[in-house]
Amino acid sequence: MKWLIDYDAWFFHSVEGLLKWLDEWLSISQKHAEQSMIALYLILTMIPPKWTLSVVLVKIAEAFCISPLMWLMHIRPAAIRRYTQGSRFQAVNRLILQGVFGVIAAVVFFMSPHQWTDAPMAVAQVVYVVFFYATDITSDGERGRRRKAALAELKKMFGTEWIPKPLLEPR
Repeated sequence: MKWLIDYDAWFFHSVEGLLKWLDEWLSISQKHAEQSMIALYLILTMIPPKWTLSVVLVKIAEAFCISPLMWLMHIRPAAIRRYTQGSRFQAVNRLILQGVFGVIAAVVFFMSPHQWTDAPMAVAQVVYVVFFYATDITSDGERGRRRKAALAELKKMFGTEWIPKPLLEPR
């Protein structure tokens, strides 16, 4: 059981590293990355194998069911994200989800007959797993590299008198 928890922690830190890399190198914040993953997942799962009215209606109903759930996960406060980040129960949930979606992706790739929509569907499952892990990550108010550099530049230009001081607590 310990190696499963260690694997979850490794995958969790890999996703966290990916989000930090996106922020530092491509200036894509975690908020925008999560929103992009929601859109990408919906786009990839909305591609039907055949364009019939019933299939399109089912895909639209699918989107109306999953998109609010993903959005609610996206807007969770940092305190809840921090709690679920260290929870062993949530780690087991993440591993179960990763296993189920991994099996779905494997079945889509390795079961014949293959259709052109198999690849987007398998990629969508991977995107959802990364999104599920990303919604448990919080920056804890840490400033990004660009914001630190901008504040340092402002301090050089105008000094530090303009920076608001924290309020003293009443006794």
